[in-house]
Amino acid sequence: MKCHILSFAKYFAACLCLLGTTQLASAGAIWVEGYKRADGTVVPPHYLFHSHGKFYDRERMAKSPELDKKLIDPDLLPANARLNYAGTNWGCLRRYQKMDDQCTAIEIPENAVVRNADGAWECMRGYQQEGNHCVRIPIPENARLNSYGNSWDCRRGYIQQDNHCVEIIVPNNAYLNLFGTGWHCKFGYYREDQTCVQIPVPENAKLNFFGTNWECETGYLKDGNQCIEISIPENAMLNYPGNSWECKPGYLKQDDHCLPRL
Repeated sequence: MKCHILSFAKYFAACLCLLGTTQLASAGAIWVEGYKRADGTVVPPHYLFHSHGKFYDRERMAKSPELDKKLIDPDLLPANARLNYAGTNWGCLRRYQKMDDQCTAIEIPENAVVRNADGAWECMRGYQQEGNHCVRIPIPENARLNSYGNSWDCRRGYIQQDNHCVEIIVPNNAYLNLFGTGWHCKFGYYREDQTCVQIPVPENAKLNFFGTNWECETGYLKDGNQCIEISIPENAMLNYPGNSWECKPGYLKQDDHCLPRL
């Protein structure tokens, strides 16, 4: 049992090592083999880290006269500031902004949050900016905050009129549309002003696929507002759509007749 636990621990440690190496490589780090300084001290193997388009090695920078001049003494940093990774520049902490050589606190009004490193702020969800303040968004009856939280939308079944939400009047034989912002007539009805009127279907006809009009049954042809039967001559048959006729195999259409092929 003890052997199994040790094996698992080694495997877990190897995975963590591999994961860390992968993350460092993906971050743009370069592996540096260990080396010996002029004074005889040994620098163990380590990574060079990428910052602002350049690679920095603090161990070597500290020994370079030219680069050493660019390093900033941490003790000289103003309050609420921090060095970059290379140690050659500094910036202010979050919620602070750089003014001259100091980091001053950003004045954040109530019901606001800081959104980026520059310290810019914006009002929280449900509030809107008025000058340097964040005031609650007034939401009328039958309304709710929109998905961004910076305005309001009317609830389903209501429509905006000025600063109010007015109920949509759905007539008989109608229903709300998908978004709840209007209405459609039911199958077999058509819109006329603010009502839904039933579609009159003549004899030998049926409603079309969408239910917005009518069409003749198979074997009948539309003639005005009625469906008349298609007259099929001898040696003929209905075509595939059922709205006309065609000659049977072995016959040729000539005017309104089907004659044998010669």
